[in-house]
Amino acid sequence: MFESLTVLSPGAWVVMILGAMLLGALLGALGGGGSALALPLFLFVAHTDPRVAIAGSLALVAVTSLLAASGYLKRKQVCLVPALLFGVPATLSAFGGGRLAAFVPSEWLIGGFATLLFGAAVMMWRRRSAVVLGQACPSWPTLQQGALQVLVGLAMGLVTGLVGAGGGFLLVPALVAIGGLTMPQAVGTSLVLISLNATAGLTGYLGTLTLPWLLIAVVTVVAAVTGRLSAPFAVRLPEQVLRRSFSVLAIALASVLLVRAALDAAA
Repeated sequence: MFESLTVLSPGAWVVMILGAMLLGALLGALGGGGSALALPLFLFVAHTDPRVAIAGSLALVAVTSLLAASGYLKRKQVCLVPALLFGVPATLSAFGGGRLAAFVPSEWLIGGFATLLFGAAVMMWRRRSAVVLGQACPSWPTLQQGALQVLVGLAMGLVTGLVGAGGGFLLVPALVAIGGLTMPQAVGTSLVLISLNATAGLTGYLGTLTLPWLLIAVVTVVAAVTGRLSAPFAVRLPEQVLRRSFSVLAIALASVLLVRAALDAAA
């Protein structure tokens, strides 16, 4: 059911590798968001089927997010309680979203992803600089707060499985506002959850698609290594410049994807 090789021109391979380096650099610099650009890379450069592009994006998100989270784990900025309350239901619904995607028209999936990308752009543009407060991870919340976190986790996982977006641009604000985490804790916890959700979503696609594993592996490894190497240098760059550069690029890509979805729907 799976292809081990992908036939691409040398020029397309160069663009894919450069794009993977950009994705990894954005992820390492912003703690999330950069992986959301993976779907257009698979879709427009490799010319894969939309569902294959989503599955490839999920594989990239799963690996790069986990590696990016390793630094936060060492600094004890990944919080267990919100990770469980958000993560367990999100993982289950991400698998369901991956299965459900087989029954959803591809133009709807692309349109949904483009809408989320617009949301990512707006939230990245408006996010304020993080302030490290030295706050300990929160303990178990009240029943009402815990139920809200579970519901948000279910929604996030479903989105991840359906459209291949890790959802960090939504998870980070939710972890801060609902989970009571500081920004560094929210980013670290979000990266772990994104990796789990993406893995579950990818599992939901397995067995239903023929996947170009060589292409996915090369792009994922390049993005993961670049993200790990770029993280130490990211602190030297102005956060606002990075965030707003991502926002502009995300809006441009989302616009192209919406046009693609509209043309596919009209065909």
